[in-house]
Amino acid sequence: MLPPSFPSRHQLVCWALVAYGLAGAAYLLWKGLSLGSAESDFKYVWFAGHMWLDGDDPYSERFNTRGLEQFVGTNVLQGWSYPPSWWAISCFHALFPFETATVIWRALNIALVFGGCGLLLAAHRRARGNTSWVLAALLLGFVATMQATAMTLAIGQTAIVSFFGLCVLAHGTARRSIGWQALAVTLLLLKPQFGIAAAAAVLASGRHGVRVVAFAAAASLLLALPAFTAIGIGQTVQGLLSNLAAHDRLIIFSPPETTGLRHLLHLCTGLTLPGWVALSSAVFAVALVLAARWRGHWQHASPSQLLAAILAPTLLWVPLHSYDLLVAAPLALAVLDRGAAASGIGLAASLLLLSRAGNLADAAGYRHPETVVFFGSSFESCVLLPAAVAAALHVLQRPARPEPRPDAAST
Repeated sequence: MLPPSFPSRHQLVCWALVAYGLAGAAYLLWKGLSLGSAESDFKYVWFAGHMWLDGDDPYSERFNTRGLEQFVGTNVLQGWSYPPSWWAISCFHALFPFETATVIWRALNIALVFGGCGLLLAAHRRARGNTSWVLAALLLGFVATMQATAMTLAIGQTAIVSFFGLCVLAHGTARRSIGWQALAVTLLLLKPQFGIAAAAAVLASGRHGVRVVAFAAAASLLLALPAFTAIGIGQTVQGLLSNLAAHDRLIIFSPPETTGLRHLLHLCTGLTLPGWVALSSAVFAVALVLAARWRGHWQHASPSQLLAAILAPTLLWVPLHSYDLLVAAPLALAVLDRGAAASGIGLAASLLLLSRAGNLADAAGYRHPETVVFFGSSFESCVLLPAAVAAALHVLQRPARPEPRPDAAST
């Protein structure tokens, strides 16, 4: 009689990781179904569409006054500051009652998390060869259980759209597809604090970068066309710029409530940098790409290198909120790259800390004395600093192996 066979340690680890991924997926679905109304941020998206459909200007002061009548007993609307390319998304959701629209928005966001993880896995597989489904489970479990993901779903924020845009960009870069990359930059430009750096990095990367950015700019203008037609280009642009300037003066966008160097500088010296310093992320993204190209280390088909070039300056210079840190998750591709020992270890440690940054900040008791909402901002800023450095090192390091055989760029 043969002795009973037991699973090997490797099989046990694989099963555990698959269970982690399935548990993360189940948690994400449960979280999306169990949450109540998005009292904070999604109502901005919904109400902007409501005003557009009424033929009114959401960039005017009437957004706030009409919002007081629409949302009684909740937090006050404080101006619509998203670009007019949100017209289609906002108006689609405004076709439904707010409660129904909230369910649709959360369902869409959950689908984008699943789809984004799938695109990241496809990008890694195309760039680095076959990968196990265990890796897919690990990636999904990690993204699904991040505090930033739950926070985004709870308040109806838009960070998951940016996360998905970065995943699309990774997939398009691995495929060398102009169409996929243009779609990605278009999605990222829905939140210009991410899209401008992404467009700059793609533009500097060469090999069809100009065409990608041109197509994305044309698509963004096309998406904004209904808003321009209904309200007028001048009135829309002026209202958007006015609201952006006003938002920079709100407490929720002040250095104690946001992350990055702006927060750390205010914490250490009391100096407040203006919000437009976020635009410097585009300059640094271009500098990273050009430096890697000058050193001969730029890989045109490396999704992890392009994402790192975008996210290194973004995480450092752009004032983000705790829920925005979901955009750091695609840096997992850099962790998986071969030959990226130093940067990979730094990024892995940073991502693990960021995944539960709120809990860790509470346990450490480390916070900016003036913070009133996002109490984890100081801890998160301290983690983002080495994360940005590790991402920059990943961009500049020597390629682990020769670049894959180039394919013709597709549209």
